[in-house]
Order: sequence, then structure tokens, then C-alpha cells
Amino acid sequence: MSHLATLDVKILDLTALAEAVAQCGAELALHQTSFRWYQGVSPCAHAIRLPANATTDGTFGWRAKPYEVGVVPAKDGLGYELQYDTYGAGQWIADRFGGQALTKLKDEYGYSVTARALARKGYTAVRQQNALGQLQLLAVKR
Repeated sequence: MSHLATLDVKILDLTALAEAVAQCGAELALHQTSFRWYQGVSPCAHAIRLPANATTDGTFGWRAKPYEVGVVPAKDGLGYELQYDTYGAGQWIADRFGGQALTKLKDEYGYSVTARALARKGYTAVRQQNALGQLQLLAVKR
């Protein structure tokens, strides 16, 4: 049975994705053409890897190879989508990136895209957290 989920986010800026992934303590492996999940590997254009020490033994509990997030071409041909296995060892991915919907990763991606757009218009982005711990961006004119 497949537990491969496609997230509801469209990736149009790989540089912003790399920044978001790094902010979450992982790495974007550009041009890695497959990603690992329960049924082995699936094709992708790029992959997101968690560090080997994401768990105490580096094996994600029961697999010799850690699962990854696939950055796959979007079905509509514009940009990329994110896919990962939500079951079993995939829980370590969810834990790192903010739950099964990978909310933290999506928030960080949105922050990076916005900060980069603001910089092109002469603003500096300042990272803040509100009282609920949510990420906020303050734009300051240079």
C-alpha cells in the first residue's frame, strides 16, 4: 500500500526552497533524480534530505536508508510539487518539517520567496515570531 503524499504547495523558486530547507535543518540535493520511501525509490528532479543524525541511530528507526522528500515536476508543467511517504519512517520527515502537511517547510518557503521579492524592491526582511510562535516577516525600507 502506498502512503506517498503530494503536498498542496507549488515550488517556483528553487533558491527559496533551498533557503527554507536549510532553515529547517535539512538540505536540498539539486539534480538528485530519485528519492527514497517505503517502496524503494521514485523519480524526482531534486530531493530534500534530512541529516543522518535526525534520529539517534541515523536510520529513521527501522530502515537502513532514511526517507527523503521528492521535488517532482508539477503535473501542470509549471514548477515543482513535493512528495513524501507519510507512514512509518516518514514520521521523522513530518516531525522535522512541521507535521504531515509539512507546515513549517511551507511557511519557511513562503518567507524566503517573499523576502527575496522584497529585496528586489529595496526592502530588508526581518524575521519575527508572534506570541503564538508563528513566523512573521517585517519589511523595512532600505
